[in-house]
Amino acid sequence: MKKTPLFIVEEHHEAFFVWNYCINKELIQPSQNCLLHVDFHSDFNIPKLTSSIDTLNGSLQRIFDFTYNELSISDFIIAAVYQEIFNQVIWIDQIKNVQNEDPFSPDKSLKGDHSFSIKNKKNVEAFVQARGNDEKTLMVKKLTPKIKALQYAGRRDFSYHYMTTNDNLKTEHPIVLDIDLDYFPCISNPKKITEL
Repeated sequence: MKKTPLFIVEEHHEAFFVWNYCINKELIQPSQNCLLHVDFHSDFNIPKLTSSIDTLNGSLQRIFDFTYNELSISDFIIAAVYQEIFNQVIWIDQIKNVQNEDPFSPDKSLKGDHSFSIKNKKNVEAFVQARGNDEKTLMVKKLTPKIKALQYAGRRDFSYHYMTTNDNLKTEHPIVLDIDLDYFPCISNPKKITEL
């Protein structure tokens, strides 16, 4: 039986380094993977970079430095999608009431037209691309049929799915499982215990 590698990290953005390490050690394939992200938060913010992600070139030292200097616990997934590690992201969230809004509606907490918020259960086709001459700004947009028909250099297409444990998981890609323990909050006891 083939062993499944397991990595435990302190801070969630360290998963970015782990994924690159796994590619380097041929534990996962370098692209066309599905990220199964089990978390209370989407961690799908767009990173505000001060250096280009394109300069990493597979160097684990550069990737390590980039992870700790450029990424945070809320924005590391988009960076991995840009690297083409994942072309499918499935966020498994807790079962709760979610408004049926457009996932690409502007997020008031972020600035710039490259910002969006993922808010609902829609399956979304999107792309991430570096913007500007310095390639330090990543942009994420909805992949419309018109854009899909055009060939943009550096465009990384991906699909995003919001799911709960009530939904059926479907993917044709190898799964990389990413679990954040905050998915399992301890603020309430699911089975009330009454002692006399």
